[in-house]
Amino acid sequence: MKKIISVIISCILVVSAGTAAFAADGRSFSDTEGTAYEEAAEYLETEGILAGFPDGSFRPEQLISRAEACALVSRMLDASESELEAGASAAASSFNDVNENNWFASYIGYCAQKGFVQGYEDGSVRPQQQISLNEFATMVCRVAGDSDSSLGGTWPSNYMESAEERGLLEGLVNLDPSADGDKDLGRGNAAIIAYNYEKSQDSEDNPGEDDPSDNPGDDPSDNPSDEPSDNPLESFSGRALGIVTETGMTVNDSGDQVGFLTFMMGDGTYNLLTTSAAKDK
Repeated sequence: MKKIISVIISCILVVSAGTAAFAADGRSFSDTEGTAYEEAAEYLETEGILAGFPDGSFRPEQLISRAEACALVSRMLDASESELEAGASAAASSFNDVNENNWFASYIGYCAQKGFVQGYEDGSVRPQQQISLNEFATMVCRVAGDSDSSLGGTWPSNYMESAEERGLLEGLVNLDPSADGDKDLGRGNAAIIAYNYEKSQDSEDNPGEDDPSDNPGDDPSDNPSDEPSDNPLESFSGRALGIVTETGMTVNDSGDQVGFLTFMMGDGTYNLLTTSAAKDK
């Protein structure tokens, strides 16, 4: 019961602080409409990943903290209530600057348990500290499956290179990934990175969905069944073929009974033969 109350209090604190108020009317935010942030901001708000403020703004230039980044990632992955409850307890026991009742405890704990975020040597995780482009790109790359061992190399260049290859850094506003990695990240650019990740997941779940050329069945030349045949009976379906003109039975030179059927179909006349073994005499 204590954990449930903590989660409820956390939600109230977030809303009252103005950091997660939803504008669920589906309209554009007052400060992102017509900007490079618009598509990402609207998508994340619609999906319940990163919301706007009660005044109808999104505040894309407002810096995002490490705690808020963990909340964004947790919602992006649709963390379950049980995972978040376990995360709050884990964060409180792992980091000396997190209390289980903090609104962000569950999110930081969830991300730490998944290996998306790490603490500092002094035992802190510094939830209120602004997160840099390098740090947030690293988090999202880890969400995508990267790790220190899988990438090798040196941080942050190893993760930034992977983020570039994955398309996570496309469309950033007033940020050059090669030069501005240490700069603190705003909500708008965080939204763009998260949106790029979501789009990459959609394309992996639906490969070739928008590219008809990826389906060989769309090209008759790739489908042997669409090629014309010299055998007019190849596509015989068992339904009426035409007009039967003659039927009969005879015995061939091998002593086998042969039944024949002559019929007309289209401009041609065709014969069907059936053979059965002769009975012992």
